[in-house]
Amino acid sequence: MRLGCPKEQLTLALKHAELSLTTPQAEKGWTRVHMQHVLNILEGKGGADYQAKVENPGDGYGAVNYLKDANALVGADSKAAQGIEFTFAYLNEAVEHANDALRADTMKKIQRNAGLVVGMLTAALGRPESETPIVGALAFTLKTLRSP
Repeated sequence: MRLGCPKEQLTLALKHAELSLTTPQAEKGWTRVHMQHVLNILEGKGGADYQAKVENPGDGYGAVNYLKDANALVGADSKAAQGIEFTFAYLNEAVEHANDALRADTMKKIQRNAGLVVGMLTAALGRPESETPIVGALAFTLKTLRSP
């Protein structure tokens, strides 16, 4: 597994989450399509929320699956495992809010949930300069794995 794969897929998911909120296109159909793109990118073709009828701009494997693979390769008590744990927590929230956006009945609720997806994906990507797995999430994990 290449270390950058989950980061590339999360970055792409974030792009689609942000696109879902762009104006003047932002309306129910536009936002929902991009929320489904986010789910397809995060979960991959085997994911519970994957919809084949909606394009998958990702590589089809899924960011979550890349993280599961990485988690299997690191020590359970390692700093990398802690970063992966927080990345999973943020992604689980992103998936929940994306599904809430898909089920919402008003534009306000759809956009609120789409905005929360953007926030959770941003948190999942983390801040590279962070020294903690909570704030650093995936960025912290990748930095930890690259350190000697």
